[in-house]
Amino acid sequence: MASMELFLIDAISPFFRGYREGKRINWSKIPFEHLEKEGEADLARLDQITEDLESFYRRVVEIGYTAVTLDDVAHMLPHEDYEEEVNRKLVVYATYYRKWITSARRQGLKVYITTDFLFATPQSLEKMGRGFGNRTRWFRRMIRTFFEQYPDVAGVILRIGEVDGKDVEGDFLSHLMVKHPRQARYLLRELLPEFEAAGRNLIFRLWSVGAYPIGDLIWNRKTLHQVFDPFDSPNLILSIKHGESDFFRHLPLNKQFLRSTHKKIVELQARREYEGCGEYPSYIGNDVEKIQDLLQGVTGLIGMSVWCQTGGWTRFRKLTYTEQSSVWNEINVWVCLRIFKERESAPQALRSYAAHYWTPEKGEPLIALMNASDQAVKTLLYIDEYAQRKLFFRRVRLPSTLSVYWDRILILHPIRKILRCLVDSGEAKVDQGMKALRIVDEMRGIAKREELPSEGLDFMYHTFEILAEARKYYFLPYSEQQTRDLRQMIDAYKHLYPVRYSVRMELTPFKVKSHTLRIFLGTMLREKRGYRAFDHVFTVRFLSILFPVVKRMGTGVIPDFVHKQAMGLEAVFK
Repeated sequence: MASMELFLIDAISPFFRGYREGKRINWSKIPFEHLEKEGEADLARLDQITEDLESFYRRVVEIGYTAVTLDDVAHMLPHEDYEEEVNRKLVVYATYYRKWITSARRQGLKVYITTDFLFATPQSLEKMGRGFGNRTRWFRRMIRTFFEQYPDVAGVILRIGEVDGKDVEGDFLSHLMVKHPRQARYLLRELLPEFEAAGRNLIFRLWSVGAYPIGDLIWNRKTLHQVFDPFDSPNLILSIKHGESDFFRHLPLNKQFLRSTHKKIVELQARREYEGCGEYPSYIGNDVEKIQDLLQGVTGLIGMSVWCQTGGWTRFRKLTYTEQSSVWNEINVWVCLRIFKERESAPQALRSYAAHYWTPEKGEPLIALMNASDQAVKTLLYIDEYAQRKLFFRRVRLPSTLSVYWDRILILHPIRKILRCLVDSGEAKVDQGMKALRIVDEMRGIAKREELPSEGLDFMYHTFEILAEARKYYFLPYSEQQTRDLRQMIDAYKHLYPVRYSVRMELTPFKVKSHTLRIFLGTMLREKRGYRAFDHVFTVRFLSILFPVVKRMGTGVIPDFVHKQAMGLEAVFK
């Protein structure tokens, strides 16, 4: 392993203070419309962010992080191609960005700025010209100007495989421009000279959602080599999620780490977007220790990037290292750093946390509490037999969970039928779920007995109680009494918690026979990464054409939110 020198953490939590209380929001990027009032930048809100960022920087420097990320290049400098009203706001934003960068540098932190390729206002999209070449050259000129105006920025983090969600509002929208590996190479040939001349780093994220031929970059060795093999720049760094899907459990190490000699960093997520977002403990230390062990000897690994706030579409509101912070997120942030930077084991990292914030005597009880959390999440929020299966559809590895997604619990008849096709030991999974629920109850006892934080443990218990009961519906013979008990449990849950998981329970029969569904899933899904001839001919090529038909056929089967949030289900079919 190369010398670890870059320890990044996202610093966007201060930007969400007070944002759309009670509503589900997109945590993937700073909500700039929230920073404005009557069409102009809200100076009072920006001043509050300045104060919060000072505190955030102090906290992360104290524990050893060396760099922060902020969103985004688009909002940091005016441009002649933008609308006049947009430029008025950007002049104000630029003033504050310089304050925020200066503050970070004063505290010893490097600053990286995120960007999409391509971002644009309606007017600038027209003025930059049509075609990939014109838009790439416009972006290159923007990067050159950006470096001139922000000499203290260490580099840019580039996202090409995903764009703003469908619910994103504001002056700028991002566009999915890179569709083929050859276009990614062209983009790099244009950009790298600017980074090399300015002495800045280009951190290129491999994350993609499966759209177009570039969409398998996160896991496909061929695509990786096609894009990056022509380049040998000291200013190029690959940023790779630890698994070959999103931030889920039960995933093996992403083999892209082993296939490239370029500099690279590993992406980890402390605020678990699929596991409660810090509303309850979802400890990742044991997994992080395994990841660190597997990365020993990997050529070019120079650091890690920890997401403490970014990601997901939820109503949950914990703001890490800001108001309403989550101790559970902060523990994960600490543990990630101590394992990778100080080479501590997961138990050692928890002991050092207890000694730093409380007393050394709290170390062993904290280890017991966090290990219980780890076990409960892995065996009840996830159905481990399904989660551990390597299943690919088109260019994506399937998510490790079907029945829990962001802040939604899906108790649906189609989900029941699919799980019964993909999980052989259903009755055992019911027993496993009840045992995991008892573990959550034991966690409440540990916290009370040892005077440890108990925030969210009751919420965790009542949420996981629904998950355990739902397994009976998924895997046991249908029972009217069991479904009545489940509905009563859900009703009580809604009254207990104003901010909670949204539980959708619809038992309308899915009129496809189990035998037919098994054949369909066995045909459409594959258990190997490599594409079959069937995929080249049908799932990859013709399904993109047939998506409107698929969407109509899926009405009432596929939950509506998959079409309305993030990039929408159609992105997977592009």
